[in-house]
Amino acid sequence: MKSKIFALLLVLTCLSATAQKTKTQTFLFLDSITMLPVQGVTAIVHPQNISLSSSEAGTLSLPLLSSKSERLTVSAIGYQRKTILTSELRGSEKIVLSPQHTQLSEVIITSFSSNPNQPIGLTDIASRGVSNSQEILRMVPGLFISQHQGGGKAEQIFLRGYDNDHGKDIALSMDGMPINMVSHAHGQGYADSHFIIPEVIENINYKKGVFDAEKGDLAVSGWVDYKSRNSVDNLLKAEAGEFNTFRGLAMFNIFGEKLRSKGQHFYVASEYRYSDAYFENPQHFNRFNLFTKYNGKISSNSWLSLTASAFSTKWNASGQIPEGAVESGQVGYFGAIDPNEGGKTSRYNINAVIKTEFKNGSLWSNQVYYSRYLFDLFSNFTLFLNDEENGDEIRQRESRNLLGYNGVYKFSPRMGGLKTKGEAGLSSRFDFTNNTELSHTLNRYTLLQRVKLGDISE
Repeated sequence: MKSKIFALLLVLTCLSATAQKTKTQTFLFLDSITMLPVQGVTAIVHPQNISLSSSEAGTLSLPLLSSKSERLTVSAIGYQRKTILTSELRGSEKIVLSPQHTQLSEVIITSFSSNPNQPIGLTDIASRGVSNSQEILRMVPGLFISQHQGGGKAEQIFLRGYDNDHGKDIALSMDGMPINMVSHAHGQGYADSHFIIPEVIENINYKKGVFDAEKGDLAVSGWVDYKSRNSVDNLLKAEAGEFNTFRGLAMFNIFGEKLRSKGQHFYVASEYRYSDAYFENPQHFNRFNLFTKYNGKISSNSWLSLTASAFSTKWNASGQIPEGAVESGQVGYFGAIDPNEGGKTSRYNINAVIKTEFKNGSLWSNQVYYSRYLFDLFSNFTLFLNDEENGDEIRQRESRNLLGYNGVYKFSPRMGGLKTKGEAGLSSRFDFTNNTELSHTLNRYTLLQRVKLGDISE
């Protein structure tokens, strides 16, 4: 047995020694405007037709190209394709890519990608009109959502035959920070992503399938991760429509052009929305969002991303009404039997991510986040079934503190002539709720019976 272990260690040592002898050249791909790293760049070495993809840090290592007849073609969605001769390449250098409008006639298929998941990019999002971040979920194939209480409540999510309710079997996150709330007052995994301004979304990654340990215990039918933009253009937008509906948006860069040209970016985005909707009982729906992000290089091989956001909303809802009540004329089609349904909710987030790339091409990412969350919801699903005098209105409420850590180490060792990929990580989150409540109420704030009340630590 000992001889077998020794032989295995000897083989690995030889492979490692062979790998160390392999000379490589490393390239860093940068956006010509923002000077930020570009990930997902496809590089093809000709005439061998070797295809590789850049890392999250925008870097790519290739075996040393010796023949002067060889050339490197690089391309990425939203950027101009560039071809570079081997004679123009040095041992390690930066390659700047110029943005351009995507050419729909171009289709590039490669056998290798650094991202095994399916991204939906900024071009896809911008080509469709979306009014909130949860509507972007509809772009995931096989996923659809429904809203049944006034726009302030998290939508119900359905994915490939799974009824995920408000998020109990699908993990949602924003820049790696979880959106789902475990042991929530309204239901396990409740995921309200209305705190995300749609214009700040760079792309979303998703994966459909069985449980994914990397994404936690809620990733049963799949997971979706929103990624925010590292840089924005200054923007002012105003929208208006029927039923007293309007929306205002502002996005501004805090840093000047000089700092942005060095890859340092800091911006603020804010959104306000209001609507009475078409119901007889006006919704008085309003929502305020504030989002700010810093992204830049803090050392020769480290990048910092720091975001903070605030979100607050409140609304009225007409709820469910019996078909018989509409047919008898007791209530209109857009009327309400209990006009006190609705609620209010708010969330405040801080999220920090530091990524460090080492000389061997490995990447170490460390993330810490904190959320303060408040939720107060009034519903009446059975009207007067159980209490003929006061009605069956219920109140669900909680106050939560959420904090967590994500650490990932990604490495790509060469074993002989074979390039491999490895990843190790640690994730933890801590939830503390105060006065999680389920009560029978009248006119929202008159307490008739306290059904459940307690604190949760998880």
